[in-house]
Amino acid sequence: MAVKAAKRSVKAVKAVKKSVKKAVKKAPAYPRRPRMTLEEFIAATERSRKETDAAMERSRLETEAAMAKSRAETDKAIQRTTDNIAALSAKIDKLSDKLDGVSDNVGGVNRRLGQIIEVIIAPYLRLDLNAKGGHNFEDMRGNRKVNVFAGDRKETVAEMDIFLYGPAETMAVEIKTHMKKSDVAKHLERLKTLRLYETEAEINGKKLFGGMIGISVDDDARKFAKKNGLYVIGIHEKEDKLLIDAPEQCQVW
Repeated sequence: MAVKAAKRSVKAVKAVKKSVKKAVKKAPAYPRRPRMTLEEFIAATERSRKETDAAMERSRLETEAAMAKSRAETDKAIQRTTDNIAALSAKIDKLSDKLDGVSDNVGGVNRRLGQIIEVIIAPYLRLDLNAKGGHNFEDMRGNRKVNVFAGDRKETVAEMDIFLYGPAETMAVEIKTHMKKSDVAKHLERLKTLRLYETEAEINGKKLFGGMIGISVDDDARKFAKKNGLYVIGIHEKEDKLLIDAPEQCQVW
C-alpha cells in the first residue's frame, strides 16, 4: 500500500511540472524596449526641456495677462469709488451750506422774537391783560422753567415763554411765530403739568390761566384755544401793540 501511494505522489508532481511548462509556453512575450544611445538620450532630454520651457512661458504670459486685467478692473473700481466720494463730498458741502442757512434763519427768528418780547410784549402784556380780563398781575418773567428732583437728578417738566404772577392769579403764556392747533394742544398739556407740580411752579393756592401769543394765527387754532378757555393774543409789529382776544369763559387750572 505504501509503495502504491508513493507512486501516485510521484505522478502528481510530474503532472504539476508539466502544467507549469505549458503555462510558461503560453504566456505572451513582451517586446523589449530598444536600448537608447547617448545621442538619442541627449536629444530626448533637450526636447523635454524645450517643451517644459514652452509650457512655463505660456503659463507666465497667461498669469501676466490675468494680473493686467485684474489691475485694470481694480483701477476702474478705485476711480468709481473716488468719483462717488467726490460726488458725496459735494452733496455734503451743499447740505452743510443749507444747514448753515437754516441755522442763520433760526438764529434770526430767535433774535426777532427776542426783539418782539422786549419792544412789544413786555411793556404792554401785563397791563393789557389786567385791563381786558380784570386780572391783577404784578410781575412778569420770561423763559421760566419748572424743575423737579429725583434723588440727585434734576428734570425739567415744563417751560414757559412768559409767566405772569399776582397775589391770587398766575398765567402761563406760549409764543409762536405761526400758531397752529397742535401748539394749542401742547400748551393745554403744559398747563395740566404745571398744576400737577404746583409746588415746584410756585402756584400753590393760586388760579392758573393760560394764553397763546402768535404773530400769525390759524383760524382753527384760534377757535380751539378760545373754546378751551385760553387768551389768544395777536401782535401788530408796525403799531407796536397787542390785540387780546379773550375767551367767553376763561379756563382755570
